[in-house]
Amino acid sequence: MSLLRVHSLPGLYGSSGKGQVEFKGWLAKGDYRISEIGSAGGVVLHVPNKSPLVESLSFDLARFACAACESTRGLEEDEQFPKATAWASIRLYYSAFFAAHAILRYFGTSCSQVDYEQSLKVTQFANSIYGIASRMQSGFYCARFNSVSSDLVMSKYSDSHKDTWKCFKELLGDVRQLVLDGTGLTTEKLKIAQLIEELVSACLLYTSDAADE
Repeated sequence: MSLLRVHSLPGLYGSSGKGQVEFKGWLAKGDYRISEIGSAGGVVLHVPNKSPLVESLSFDLARFACAACESTRGLEEDEQFPKATAWASIRLYYSAFFAAHAILRYFGTSCSQVDYEQSLKVTQFANSIYGIASRMQSGFYCARFNSVSSDLVMSKYSDSHKDTWKCFKELLGDVRQLVLDGTGLTTEKLKIAQLIEELVSACLLYTSDAADE
């Protein structure tokens, strides 16, 4: 676990746990500098004060982790209907989906729906404070925080499920390489890399074209 922990979102373990503001709420507050709003919907924010962002990601992480556990609570086979697995499969899928959201935030990435209200706030900040005439679009975004540059890069996507799995798969690949390149016992690094490869393979089920059919 320590080989993964060193690559987690800096400040995550020091979170107060008192934050009650989700990522979208943080976005609406404007505690950042807007560097760019691209024509394709991408947004780059510079975040000098990282603590509120970390608190919001920690809050969302906790919510999704709880949802992942609650989705499988009391899940067991019905002896009278042993082949009735549809509802159980749905619950297992959402448990995995919520867990992926929690893991994304553990490493500083948020896949979130940005509503009109939040996108309007960002647009107003851009126009009135930073002289940026572009408008932020509402929609589904994958926001990746770089703790070194303090930049939050938000890329616009379209499918809240398929694109979440796509971003999760990309994150797993990045984390795997960080673990292999980092310090630690080679045997332990290879074990974690193998586990991540298995998760990546599972993600392919939801990121392939077949998932659309």
